[in-house]
Amino acid sequence: MDYYKKKQFIAEVNEQDEIIGKVEKWDAHKKGMLHRGYTAIITFKER
Repeated sequence: MDYYKKKQFIAEVNEQDEIIGKVEKWDAHKKGMLHRGYTAIITFKER
């Protein structure tokens, strides 16, 4: 499955960081909407 074509919904927030709904991730970025973000870092150490 193509990651960039898959619909992913994230929390839309207001200026006080209160969740007010959901928004499709790419729409939020294109339209400059406030939303919650997250970061995941995965590391692997070979033994």
